[in-house]
Amino acid sequence: MQRKQLSSASPLNCGVPQWSIIGPFLFLIYINDLPNCLNVGSPRMYADDTSVTFAASTITDLETQINSEIKHIDLWLKANKLSLNVAKTELMIISSRQKLQSLNDYTININVDGVQINQTNCSKSLGITIDENLSWKAHIHEISTKVSSGIGAIRRVRPFVSMHTAIKIYKNLIEPHFDYSSVIWDGLSQQPNDKLQNLQNRAVRVITKSSFDTSSRYLLNSLGWDNLSIRRTKQKANLTKCTNNLAPAYLCNLFAPRISNYDLRDAKGKLLFPKPRTDYLKRSCSYSGALLWNNLPEEVRTANSLDLFKRSIHRWFSEQYSHTANM
Repeated sequence: MQRKQLSSASPLNCGVPQWSIIGPFLFLIYINDLPNCLNVGSPRMYADDTSVTFAASTITDLETQINSEIKHIDLWLKANKLSLNVAKTELMIISSRQKLQSLNDYTININVDGVQINQTNCSKSLGITIDENLSWKAHIHEISTKVSSGIGAIRRVRPFVSMHTAIKIYKNLIEPHFDYSSVIWDGLSQQPNDKLQNLQNRAVRVITKSSFDTSSRYLLNSLGWDNLSIRRTKQKANLTKCTNNLAPAYLCNLFAPRISNYDLRDAKGKLLFPKPRTDYLKRSCSYSGALLWNNLPEEVRTANSLDLFKRSIHRWFSEQYSHTANM
C-alpha cells in the first residue's frame, strides 16, 4: 500500500490554494466591494461571473458611461491583484427591434487597455441565453436542441426498458431543460410556446409507445403531467408565494403588497403590479407574476404554508383545466 505524504509548508501571501473548500467563500468576500467602484452601472454578481447593466437614451451617452465605468472596474481589479479577462467579456445593447432598426449603426467602441471588447447580439448568463430583443428565441432554440437529443436517447433505449424507467430518464434528462429559470423566460409568443409543447408531446408518445393519432392531452393526463404552459404558470405562482418573506430580498423586491384604504371584497393578499407601457414589462416576471397572483382565489393566496399552497394551486389548476376541457 502506498504511503500518504504531505508536502512541506509554504507561506501564502496572496490567494488561496486551488480546489480548496474555503476558496469560493473567501473569493466572494474578496470581491464583495466591487460595486463600490461604480457610479451609474448596476452590477449583478454570481461567484466569478459579474455583469453590469447601463441605461441611456442615446448610443453616445451609453458609450461614455460604459467606457468611464469599465476604467473604474479595471483599476479596482488591478488594485486587488485581479485582471479582467477581455476575451470573455462581451457587450450587448438590449432594446426593441424597432429601436435597433432605427439606428443605422449601433456599434460602440469599448476597450480596456487598448483591447476592444467584443459586441454581440446574444449572450449566455448563468445558463440562460439572452438576445438583444429579449425575445428568448435563441434560448428556446438551445432548449429544443438539448431536448430533441434527450428524446432521441429515450427512443433508442425504450424497447429495452420499462415505462417506469423511461419516465425516470425523462425526469432527469429532459424535464430540467424545460424547467430551468422558466419563470423568467415564460413570456413567450405562441410559436416558441408551441415548439416546446410539441417536444413534450413527442417525448410522451415515445415513453408510452403511442402513435401520433393518440391525443397528447390524453397521454399527459394518463401520466398525471401538466402541459408546459400550466407547469410554468404553477412554478411562477410558487415563486410569487415564496416572495412572501420566504425568499431572499432580491426576489421579494420583485413584488409589493397592494395597500388600499378601502376594505374591498376579495382584496386580501393581493399584490401591486406596475402599469405596463411596453410588451417587455408585460412579459416580465414582476408583472405577469403579480397578475397571476391577483387572479387566484383568496383561499389559495392566503394558504399559511408553502406545502398547503402547492396543494391548493394544483387542485385549483386541475379544476380550471377540467372546466376548460369540458367547454
